[in-house]
Amino acid sequence: MAARAEILGLYRRLLKLGRVYPSKNRDGILQEIRAEFREAKALSSRGEIERRVEAARAGVEQMSAFCKLDKGGSDWKVSLDGGASNSTMGGG
Repeated sequence: MAARAEILGLYRRLLKLGRVYPSKNRDGILQEIRAEFREAKALSSRGEIERRVEAARAGVEQMSAFCKLDKGGSDWKVSLDGGASNSTMGGG
C-alpha cells in the first residue's frame, strides 16, 4: 500500500501541476483535486485507497505531459502531443 508521504507528495504535485495546467477550467480542476483528496481521507478499504493512489499517479503523468512548456520563450503554443513549441525560435 502507498505510504502517507507518497500520497501527500502526489497531492502536492497535482496541485502544482494544476496551477500551470493549460485550461480555462484551471480553478475547477484545482477544486476537484482538493475535493477528491478530502473525500479519500475517510477511506479505510486498502483496495479503494490503492485504486485512488493509482488514479493520482496517472493524473500526475497526464498533467505533466500537458504542462511541459518551453519557459525560455514568450510565444507558447501547446500541441496535442503534450509538448510545446516556441514559434519565435522556429519551433512547429
